[in-house]
Amino acid sequence: MAADALRLGGFSAAEPLEYDGLREKYLPEIEFRGRVSHRNSQYVLYAAAALRGGVLPDVYADAGWWQAELWQYALYAVVAYARAAAERRGESTADVARALAAARGESVTA
Repeated sequence: MAADALRLGGFSAAEPLEYDGLREKYLPEIEFRGRVSHRNSQYVLYAAAALRGGVLPDVYADAGWWQAELWQYALYAVVAYARAAAERRGESTADVARALAAARGESVTA
């Protein structure tokens, strides 16, 4: 979904989303503390961008069985990229969430 949010936002090599400050801008309510937290959040943001570019990351080899909480960070990536897409499109995050759900044949009511 995070890769789909990047697509919806129109982010590409020609029109990139700046990584520097991304977490602070689009996830201000989340405090990333410690090296593991920063690395996990960085990994999922990069993994989604890799997927958007057509590269399938090897999550099992990269994260390993010992990082069971990686799903939380993947959710943060969806939220951050959905917020960035909403900003780029001039829409609400709810509109982007509905578009992401529709792309998967689902609907969202809020």
